[in-house]
Amino acid sequence: MGRTFHLCTITGIPLKAHWSIGLTLLFVAYVVHLHNLTVAASVGFVLLVLVMFVCIILHEFGHSMAARRYSIETLDIIISPIGGLARLQDVPEEPKKEIIVALAGPTVNVVIATIVGFSLHFILGTRLIPDSDSLELLGSPINFLRFVFTINIMLFVFNLIPAFPMDGGRVLRALLSIKLERVFATRVAMWLARLITFAFISLAISSNNITLGLIGVFIYVVSGKEYAYVKTAKRASSKVSEVLRLEYTKLKTTDPYRKVIDAYRSSNEKSFLVYDELENLVGAIPEVFIKDSVKNKNGPEVISDLMSTKVAIVSPSSTLQKVANMMNQEGIAICAVKDGEEVIGVIDRYAVEMFMKR
Repeated sequence: MGRTFHLCTITGIPLKAHWSIGLTLLFVAYVVHLHNLTVAASVGFVLLVLVMFVCIILHEFGHSMAARRYSIETLDIIISPIGGLARLQDVPEEPKKEIIVALAGPTVNVVIATIVGFSLHFILGTRLIPDSDSLELLGSPINFLRFVFTINIMLFVFNLIPAFPMDGGRVLRALLSIKLERVFATRVAMWLARLITFAFISLAISSNNITLGLIGVFIYVVSGKEYAYVKTAKRASSKVSEVLRLEYTKLKTTDPYRKVIDAYRSSNEKSFLVYDELENLVGAIPEVFIKDSVKNKNGPEVISDLMSTKVAIVSPSSTLQKVANMMNQEGIAICAVKDGEEVIGVIDRYAVEMFMKR
């Protein structure tokens, strides 16, 4: 997301602004100058932009509160010129829960529109929609409320477009997931999003509206990222038993250095386990050690002088996500996979990375 600035914390959720939010000030100044607005209309326009951001923030808090109902916390809410983003710790995979979390945001906009619409119609006795889209109308308090009503209706409708990253895309994926595997459901939703993208771009070209074109490109990029994320997350939940190498090179502490170089160059193995003469696992040689010794031409006489005594052991039932996190945090390149007391195979960083990318 780039650099953000902390604004405040509400109900334990940090509210942040993306650095590009400053561009909104330039946009406001440009619009005021372009339309040569009166002082009253200029003040009304500035307030409308602020109210719009408040509505967007409330929309994102709607997602956050619904997610909290399922014990999913929100890392933060980030506001930028193109909208808001509630970054959840996790996305509920159960279709019903995902639908509820996705619809919670647009529901907030419906509530706001209902309150404003009720005030306009039943209390003020006037219509709900402005006479036109002229910003000069913002000099009138009643027209200001009409614009607020319209903005929330637009936010509701826009967010229900069935394409990522809009909430409608998540609802569509959740509905598809009822019958389809989640990754495939996300793929279907992604391709529908891309069809919508082409519709936006075509409309942008025919109407000479650059905003629609930018929205189309944004949908195209984000829908692809969503599919890639879900696919990677699915693979990360796979078990070590699906990836482990059953046949691997067993090096001995007394083996000559040349043996590890030959094994490295003649196979797909990148890192190695080292055993002593009694077949006890005593160490490992990560790929980085091998590369460094070759680069600096300072290979030792025997393997024991190259190996690390740090040995990681994992279970075949462990998830790849857990193993990958452990490898990254502890600087581990290869793990012995043990079933009971027996080493049944190995899994290394390279194998995990290749599996994730498939």
